Amino acid sequence: MDDAYSFDADKVGDKVGDGVLYHLTENQYRIVRCLEENPGMSATQLAKKIGISPRKVESNIQKLKEFGMLQRQGSPRKGHWVVKRKI
Repeated sequence: MDDAYSFDADKVGDKVGDGVLYHLTENQYRIVRCLEENPGMSATQLAKKIGISPRKVESNIQKLKEFGMLQRQGSPRKGHWVVKRKI
């Protein structure tokens, strides 16, 4: 399993199915790590730090939200990300 990270969804929360194992891509892993360090980062800031397009960051964030890993609190401009499941 090169360039992928796994977590057990049983420990994530109610929205994720029992016994599901999700595999994070390298970019998803790096996004989560960056948001753990700085929850106020924007997609543009993440894109520059990771080296991918802002659209790819947004797409990966959407997947991470579906996995139950990320949640946005507050407004789009002044809010911040909450990492619900530590890697």
